[in-house]
Amino acid sequence: PPLGFLKKNAKRIFTALTKKTAKENGFSYSSVRITSARTRWGSCSGKNAISYSFRALFLPKEVMEYLVVHELCHTVHKNHSKAFWKAVETRIPDWRERRADMKDHAHLMQII
Repeated sequence: PPLGFLKKNAKRIFTALTKKTAKENGFSYSSVRITSARTRWGSCSGKNAISYSFRALFLPKEVMEYLVVHELCHTVHKNHSKAFWKAVETRIPDWRERRADMKDHAHLMQII
């Protein structure tokens, strides 16, 4: 499928998922952006702009949910401190399994 189609769908899906997850968990962020990143699934800027690689669209739903929570936790904790991982774990108790599953999907970074 054309890249524009994939990015448009990723934008729609991740915008909705980020909005819903933020509302349910009391997070605020400034925007959602879709990139063509190959080295990271997502990121959160100092101004709380969240970016996702369009390739994350191909991750299993549970892994997508983990990714969104991970990035939203960065709106509060700008690092991977103990407090950050505690915030993730509070929302996704099985985050370690989901994170491992995400790493198992690293090959998706090579598509397109």
